[in-house]
Amino acid sequence: MRFSGEFVEELISRVDILSLIEMYTSVSRTFGERCMALCPFHKEKTPSMCIYTKTNSFYCFGCGIGGNAVTFLMKIDNLTYNDAVISLAERVGLKVPEFGEEDSEYSKRNILYSINRKSAKIYFNNLFSEKGKIALDYLIGRGLSLKVIKSFGLGFSFNDGYSLYKLLKDEFSDSDLLLSNLIVPFNGKFKGVFRSEDAHARPFLYLGDSDDGIHWEFQTEKIHMHDPDGTPHDPFYAYDPRCVKVDDTYYILWCGDFDGASIGVASTKDFKDFTRLENPFLPFNRNAVLFPKKIDGKFVMLSRPSDSGHTPFGDILLSQSPDMKYWGEHRLVMQKGGQGWWQGVKIGCGPAPIEISYENDEGKTEQGWLMFYHGVATTCNGFVYSMGGA
Repeated sequence: MRFSGEFVEELISRVDILSLIEMYTSVSRTFGERCMALCPFHKEKTPSMCIYTKTNSFYCFGCGIGGNAVTFLMKIDNLTYNDAVISLAERVGLKVPEFGEEDSEYSKRNILYSINRKSAKIYFNNLFSEKGKIALDYLIGRGLSLKVIKSFGLGFSFNDGYSLYKLLKDEFSDSDLLLSNLIVPFNGKFKGVFRSEDAHARPFLYLGDSDDGIHWEFQTEKIHMHDPDGTPHDPFYAYDPRCVKVDDTYYILWCGDFDGASIGVASTKDFKDFTRLENPFLPFNRNAVLFPKKIDGKFVMLSRPSDSGHTPFGDILLSQSPDMKYWGEHRLVMQKGGQGWWQGVKIGCGPAPIEISYENDEGKTEQGWLMFYHGVATTCNGFVYSMGGA
């Protein structure tokens, strides 16, 4: 996607850069058409960022970062050029121009960004509604001020299961909203693979059927499998399933028993006959998911090596296979930690990665993968799970 110079100039002229920067840091001194502020891009006690209100620009004499409102938003929120332009246009009420198919705004990445941005606004409005008062009172009671709540865009989800979908379905297609690879389209409808427990609390995998991907009917008989020779070969237990289509085959991955927690894999083309494949890795391992296409002719899988318990550690690794049987070329993809404590203990993959195309800061088209994952922190009440993207 490319924006015309006229559009960007019009956008920058409408943005009050002083008000924008004040949302992220304090402006301490004013000298006519210049203001001084503490630079949010490096630590300092004396203001060294100069804001030029006449030209709607800024420059930090401490770290050398400068530019206009688009540059500032790219740096402060870690956005691409396009995302920063779209975000600013929304703030000032400037309509983003439509593009042709080859430069369409509705690339996979921008659709996902739009869905998440819209959802965040809905949750935020929920929090300040009459039904959300109990949640707002709770946050205030925990010591969060209204300024903090609004600055971080905190929200509240109603406990009805469908309100968000009802508000999004007219703007986005079901296929765009169905981001979780627990479910996949099949013959014009949807199939899902779900965990459920028997009377002895042992988890197994069950199929679900849906016309819309929202309302489900679950089969009462667990999924039965056989090995490539036709011999029955059900897992002793199974949980954390992912279902991913690669070429013309659906692959189900789960965590099961292989002398300890490890990855199980089965394939099907009709969701009636399930062939159990070889375990890809030695124990212990969890949170495995396939990429939805072969890369350089090979299957690619993400997983998280672990231990036999609740695993107080864990990073995401990538492995490749020519045939879904022999796996190798293992590479470390992402480690726990990063910024903040929310992923300080371990991380693990979520649904199948989503292939994206986007324009980098230099205006060149890049291709890559968007991965949703969970991060875990330790608290006095045990593990706390959060979701992130990379």
